Amino acid sequence: MPDYDFCITGAGCAGLSLLVRILSTPPLQKKKILLVDSHTKKDNDRTWCFWEKGEGYFENLVHRRWSSLQFHDGHQSRLLDTAPYIYKMIRGIDFYTYCFRFIQQFDNVVHLHGKVESLHSDAACTCAVIDGRKITAGRIFNSIPSPAPAAGRHWLLLQHFRGWVIRSLRPVFTPQQGTIMDFRTTQQYGTSFFYVLPHSPTEALVECTFFTDSLLPDMTYTHLLTRYISKVLRITDYVILEREEGVIPMSTATYPHSQHRIHHIGAAAGLTKPSTGYTFKNIQRDCAAIVRSLANNNEPSRKHTSPRFRLYDRIMLNVLVTKKLSGQHLFSSLFTHTHPADLLAFLDETSTPSQDWRIIRSLPKAPFLRAMLGELFQPGPGYIPVRPSRDPLPTHTVCSEE
Repeated sequence: MPDYDFCITGAGCAGLSLLVRILSTPPLQKKKILLVDSHTKKDNDRTWCFWEKGEGYFENLVHRRWSSLQFHDGHQSRLLDTAPYIYKMIRGIDFYTYCFRFIQQFDNVVHLHGKVESLHSDAACTCAVIDGRKITAGRIFNSIPSPAPAAGRHWLLLQHFRGWVIRSLRPVFTPQQGTIMDFRTTQQYGTSFFYVLPHSPTEALVECTFFTDSLLPDMTYTHLLTRYISKVLRITDYVILEREEGVIPMSTATYPHSQHRIHHIGAAAGLTKPSTGYTFKNIQRDCAAIVRSLANNNEPSRKHTSPRFRLYDRIMLNVLVTKKLSGQHLFSSLFTHTHPADLLAFLDETSTPSQDWRIIRSLPKAPFLRAMLGELFQPGPGYIPVRPSRDPLPTHTVCSEE
């Protein structure tokens, strides 16, 4: 008899989302569950942003919503009406507080602070070694990504970012309007842009984001943030209320969903969308599917990414990594020549073939045709090594989902 029915390793977005859904499902509520993580989750260490129609599973935790988004590429600007989608933000601290308060109602859940040293599963035993102690479980749901790069041939970029929540001494923001991409900044480091998500007329999250193969010195992020706030937003008197930073691997590698009775979830299962870094909604869909199958006493059923969307991601990263086209030019084509609802459905992997065609028609033909032929007839370029210019930042997500 195993020590626990389920062991969930990692108390981040994926681990907590899965556990809350399990405990909300009557056939699973009495299962003996171990949740283990080495962190206490008492800080606002990240922010998840995403778009969706209607209300989502964690709707009560949404901190801010935006019904229109601005795009700037240095030559033109466009205000996008996102209907029927709403762009939403959930703060990490609100998510953690809600989940742990909910979990505390169940005496069949043990929350352990410890380091997961290894996982193992075969026909005889499924177990986790935590701080040198072997703990067995019927199933393990692991959300801790492997430190080693995924095997196989694939593209890889780093999405890294630094952001400040600032308060201006005068009203300067339109609360209902966010800025999803602003390329009015230097492109000397590679694809780089800002986004601005207002909380009120005087407060907003201002963030610089990069898609490159290496990180930048601390002072570079600070310089770019300061310059953007003063020169582009034209704000000179402000205070910094919060700071956040992170790194998201954008990779076309194939990640295993399950290894016997160990089931990977979240970023560990490759649920981060390779071409954008968004993960939150993928996690929610995946956790919902897992819980449905567990409630029916079935093996965890997972929805794999459609082959056509995997191809789209490979083509986009091919274009960006090989610099067939600048990121500014690529995203300008997408955001200025397409209907916002088509584009958001496409990025959300819920678009129809006709919507896909409208998106594809907006892109420069030559670089994308070369990239497509390369992916179809010479699939997999090989692992593109990451060369950090300093020690990597703690991995977490701001405009994303894990």
